[in-house]
Amino acid sequence: MGVRGVWRWVGAFAFVAALTVAQGWGLLAADDGQGSITRLGLVAAVVGPLAVEVSVLRWAWLGQRQAPLRELAGPEGFLGAAPVAGRFVRRPDLERATVRALRGGGAWAVALVGFGGTGKSTLAAVVCRRRWLRRRYRQVTFVKAGPGTAPVTILTELARRLGVADPSYATVDQARDEIETVLGRRRLLIMLDNVWTRGPLDAVLGLGPGCRVLFTTRNRDLVSTVGAAEVIVDQLTDDQALRILATWTRTAPSALPQDAYRLCARLQNLALGVAMAGAMAARGLSFTDIHARIDQDLGRIKGDFAPEYQHPTLRAAIDVSIDDLTGDARDRYLRLAVFEGRGPFPADAAAALWDPLPDPDVRDLLADLVGRSLLSTTGEGWYIAHDLQYDAIVQHLSHRAAEIDPVRAAHDTLLDGYRARRPDADWIGFALADAYLLGNLAWHLSRAGRKAELVDLLGDLRYLSARLAAHGLPDLIGDTHGTGHPRVRATARALKQSAPALTAAREAELQGLLAAQLVGRLMDHPDPDTASWAGDLRPAASWLRPITPGALAPATGPLELTISATKSWCSPPPPTACA
Repeated sequence: MGVRGVWRWVGAFAFVAALTVAQGWGLLAADDGQGSITRLGLVAAVVGPLAVEVSVLRWAWLGQRQAPLRELAGPEGFLGAAPVAGRFVRRPDLERATVRALRGGGAWAVALVGFGGTGKSTLAAVVCRRRWLRRRYRQVTFVKAGPGTAPVTILTELARRLGVADPSYATVDQARDEIETVLGRRRLLIMLDNVWTRGPLDAVLGLGPGCRVLFTTRNRDLVSTVGAAEVIVDQLTDDQALRILATWTRTAPSALPQDAYRLCARLQNLALGVAMAGAMAARGLSFTDIHARIDQDLGRIKGDFAPEYQHPTLRAAIDVSIDDLTGDARDRYLRLAVFEGRGPFPADAAAALWDPLPDPDVRDLLADLVGRSLLSTTGEGWYIAHDLQYDAIVQHLSHRAAEIDPVRAAHDTLLDGYRARRPDADWIGFALADAYLLGNLAWHLSRAGRKAELVDLLGDLRYLSARLAAHGLPDLIGDTHGTGHPRVRATARALKQSAPALTAAREAELQGLLAAQLVGRLMDHPDPDTASWAGDLRPAASWLRPITPGALAPATGPLELTISATKSWCSPPPPTACA
């Protein structure tokens, strides 16, 4: 019947019972007929409004329980949105355990712990949208925190989602101070997905009295390190694994053949492996054929991995799913290796990578890959592969015989594809018009070996200011690590020295302030190319240009100064007589 139905019957029964009791009491207690009518009118005047108030309160309570949490979403693809769960199976025991831990008053963090492919991220997304958390939290936000994601980057995006205008921070402490002020006593649930190290957790734990953290991780040591409540996410039960296959094949679980049972057992009931097997079965492969292909691939896996891969059948399922693609589709899927570790990518980036494939065919191929469980959607037009799938993609691509690194060649293909789609645009134009490229262009240029183009990009004030405004100082400085060019190194050093000024600036004045800081610190740099570049900087808006060398600490000096002194005790001088 559900909560709503139960309350409806309880409310109706209570209302009728109250009226019946009141009627009987009024009739029995009255001395005459006129008194009975009067007393009944008084009772009805009291009971009627009370019944209405109870109904309104019940409606409000049900509305609160049924309303979903408000999701604080950032720009699509940046750090990732909650994964869209398609053909998933409910796991009531794990959902209840996680909700119970989040609603309790114990640990500030709850960890979903398990090895790759067990369905931790999907479970977290389902839990975060559970209406039963509505009484405890008002808002929820989903953030990817994979390897290489700087804690200050996570905090910068969190501040933006909380409504901070133009957030930019140089340190974690600086970001936490402002976010704590903004949060106040707001009840917020932060979901951190794919945590590998303690840094992202330390950044978001304890931001406010009503702020809790749910995170997924393969590293069980993190649980005890941060004192989190633990929920183990292991293999699916036999019934759950069969229901996934049944969903893919549109068959009742009881009607599945014995081969389906054996296939799930071979895949160790791992959610990712069973889902990919289900996708292959939906395309016409028999469970026996899928089982045979996995067994055939296991021999290669045991030879390629040393030490032995932890879950070889899951890796075999990924390999078989990749091999099931046609030649061109397989080649295009392997080229997705360029997005490894970069979070979700948009359909436009895939179109550039697969150029000259027409846009309708790009969308069809992306949909097909999602249908095969080789990709997941993270929002309208944004996609991501599982970490284990990226591992397989990179290995498959790297094993190809080629004169140059195949992964590097794929990055080169991506950049050429962007150029081909807009021959009249330069990289600055691409970056300013494309949210994905603004955050990842320097990475792709570096990985493609296009060092000269990367140096030119990092020498353009428009890119520097736009990247700084959109993603913060740490990410901009990270872009400079892709080249050892003297001017870029000097720019990175100047940016670090300018952190206090740049992180306090408003976006409207950021480009002028950035130019002033770079000119002031690099105008007399010993490298002539660096000094000349700094002297030629011209922001689009009005600005205060330093004209005197040494007005700001030069980038050639130390980033930290230590002041030392000797303390000695001395007696005050003797008093002198005054006439």
